[in-house]
Amino acid sequence: MSGAYLDLADRLRECIPRGQGSHGLLEAIPLIGNRRALVFLVSDFHFPLALLESILAGVARHQVVPVVLEDSRESEPSPRMGLVRVRDPETGEERTLLMRPSLRHRLRAQAEQRRAAVFDCLAAHGAPPLVLTDRFDVDRVNRYFSP
Repeated sequence: MSGAYLDLADRLRECIPRGQGSHGLLEAIPLIGNRRALVFLVSDFHFPLALLESILAGVARHQVVPVVLEDSRESEPSPRMGLVRVRDPETGEERTLLMRPSLRHRLRAQAEQRRAAVFDCLAAHGAPPLVLTDRFDVDRVNRYFSP
C-alpha cells in the first residue's frame, strides 16, 4: 500500500468528528479536491431533499456512489398494537405512540414515499444507490459494481 493511503488511514483513525447533522456534508465537498474522484456518500438519507440536491450538485464532477443504509424497522413499523416507545436515532428523542392499524399504515406509506423521493433525486443526478438493509451485504456490494 502506498504512503498516501497509509497516511489517509492514520488520519481517519485519529479523526474526532465535530458537530452533528447532515450539513457537514456540504462542508466536506471542498475537501474532496478538484481532480475527479470516486465519492462514497454513506447515509440513511433522512435529511431534507433540498440538502441532498445541494450535495449532489456540489459533487457533480465526481463519480458518486450513494450508499443508503436502511433499517428495516423504519419501513416496517412495529406490528404490536397499543402503546409503543419509539426513539429517533438522530436526536435520541423518545416518544410514546398509540400504535393502531391506521397509524402503522400511514408510517409505512410515509417511509415508502420518502424512499421513492430520495431514489428519484439520486437517479436525476445519475447516481443509482447501493442499498444496504440492516447489515453489510458483500454480495449486494459486488453486484452493484459488476457490469
